Amino acid sequence: MALTSRHSTVLQQIPQAEPSLEELAAIARQAAHYVGGGQYEEALACYQQALLMDDTRPELWFNYANLQRAMGMSMDAVESFEFALRIQPSLYAARYSLAKLLFEMGQPLAAKAHYEEIVRASPGFMPAWRNLAQLLFALGDVKRAQDCMRQAISRAPNDADLARMLAEMSRENGEPGGPAAQI
Repeated sequence: MALTSRHSTVLQQIPQAEPSLEELAAIARQAAHYVGGGQYEEALACYQQALLMDDTRPELWFNYANLQRAMGMSMDAVESFEFALRIQPSLYAARYSLAKLLFEMGQPLAAKAHYEEIVRASPGFMPAWRNLAQLLFALGDVKRAQDCMRQAISRAPNDADLARMLAEMSRENGEPGGPAAQI
């Protein structure tokens, strides 16, 4: 943008300096503070300001998306999670949150693809295994759901919750030891 003086000479506008990391961090901390206090509108404004300053930080997009989700802005949250993943595809916390949100929004196949990516990239992340198995079971793919649970159990053999979930799937499917066997 150029400014003109009263004598119509063009004055060069001094370019704005890049925001410092300290400024950006301070705004992000303020946003987190607002979230902690339940002041979501103020937090939203802080994240928007931070993203205007630097939209290349996946953690800002991730936190912004979580706030949008909490505020019921599901479609906006999906976009923000996707921005975070475009910047850093390995950010499995964003992928996991996106998968959960997509499932809640009635998009189980999109959610399934994200859960599958997580268990491929981070096989030790048990919540993704649980949710993937439950989703497969809900979609009627009982065999894959049970296989998924078995893989999870092999990675976390002391997780009693996983074994219980597998047993419930078996019972609901009428396998030996399930409700059909008790009749």
